[in-house]
Amino acid sequence: MPTAFDNLLAPRSRETLEAILLSTLQGEKFPVTDWQVGTVARTILKMLATGLLDRETLIGYIAAGGFLDLAAALTDPNGIPLEVWLVMLADQQYDRQRAAAAFCRKQITLTCATGAGPYTRGAGELRAVSQSGNYYTNTDAVTIPDGKSVVAVFQCETPGPIGDDTGTIDSLTTPLPGLAIVDAQTQFSVPIRFWAGTGGIAASASGMPSPRTLKVTITTSGRIGTATAKVDVYGDALTSIGPFVIPSTVPQADVTLAFTDGPSGMTSFVRGDTWFISTPGEPTLQNGSDDEPLASLAQRCRDRWPELSVIPTEGKYATWVRQCSVDNALGINRVNVAPSTDVPGVVNVHVADARGTATPYAVTVVQNYIDRRSVDLERANVSPAASVSISVSGYVWVARAQLLAVQAAVKLAWDSYLATVPIGGDKPMGSAPPVLVGGDKPTGIVRCSKLDQILQDAGAYNSESLNINGGGTDVDLALTANQVPAASAKGTDNLTWYEID
Repeated sequence: MPTAFDNLLAPRSRETLEAILLSTLQGEKFPVTDWQVGTVARTILKMLATGLLDRETLIGYIAAGGFLDLAAALTDPNGIPLEVWLVMLADQQYDRQRAAAAFCRKQITLTCATGAGPYTRGAGELRAVSQSGNYYTNTDAVTIPDGKSVVAVFQCETPGPIGDDTGTIDSLTTPLPGLAIVDAQTQFSVPIRFWAGTGGIAASASGMPSPRTLKVTITTSGRIGTATAKVDVYGDALTSIGPFVIPSTVPQADVTLAFTDGPSGMTSFVRGDTWFISTPGEPTLQNGSDDEPLASLAQRCRDRWPELSVIPTEGKYATWVRQCSVDNALGINRVNVAPSTDVPGVVNVHVADARGTATPYAVTVVQNYIDRRSVDLERANVSPAASVSISVSGYVWVARAQLLAVQAAVKLAWDSYLATVPIGGDKPMGSAPPVLVGGDKPTGIVRCSKLDQILQDAGAYNSESLNINGGGTDVDLALTANQVPAASAKGTDNLTWYEID
């Protein structure tokens, strides 16, 4: 039964309001039965009812505007979202601002042939183009020595969820003789330093190192031989080495860390300094993203409450991840927090952006953000969620004149759905999701029924034998706790379309 609050949210129709006015006048002995449609009196009543409808609609906006989820869902009479309402609520009541669209950033290797260089260019003077037609410019000045290679950061000129595959940014719009470029994988990421000392750290390896992130923390100030440090290794599990007195080199599996002192008489390593590096070095530092979804903004407003806790609860870790993403324009929109089943006192934090992944750079920034706020009672191990590429098939019937429009609308809506499915999947309704191959325990699903709904909403007449990743007709795809769906390059192209007149 609708509550009084529900009545505030849903305005009565103009016909209902007109009937109420007629009933009121009839109670006052007005001859309303003599007023035919189109007469002056009935036209005036219709005008009044229209004005009252606008008033009731405004009352609904005001009532919903004070609640996060309701404000996020507000639309105008044409169905266009009223985004400014939640943005104002978040800013004025929760001190949270909506994150703007972010730009994709890539590490591009520049190689100068012997005898052709060197080349020095300022920020923005190099313009690269990907094979798919996206343009990138260098963010900082760069010098490419003759006969050598350097790595420079380039940023896409257009914001949004742009993602060029590794190795597809391979030319300049203004070529330089003897200069070759490519966004290739390297042994190491560019180190991230939170550093006050004058000393340095460098990493080396004989081959391509295994995937992980190394964090060096200075625990006692000094120089080589007196300062101490510890090394945390974030990967499938979290391990630590030290604290130890800093030597010249520290072997760490297939990676060697080399420490160097700063100028004589100065402190090389300062307590609290941290240094991060990931292996291997992926070219994508940061995936682009659209303006923050309203649902995400509403969640960050709700996240204000866990911050009151001294002990980092699961909700508090999620709060830190979301805020770190906004502060650093990382584009992370999904997070899953769960205690480790392998290491006591460790919390596993999986993160993903709208493309269904998270770059090593983003993971490193989040890890440092949490480490600087966490307590010694509990430690977090941040890692990207396991990306599951989603491919769909099936048969769809659509009007001949609307085929291209329906196909475009379906692809956009399906990709948008996959970009918001939580890590671990949507919660299943009713029975539990199917058991995965290998005995892994699923926690959620990608809904096949959602694809059918999207097809119908886009204008398809009918659909049959819908299938996700070959799992069976009309069968939901099960995901484990650390898995997140990602739109495949073909999206919904594998659907078989039939045109009807």
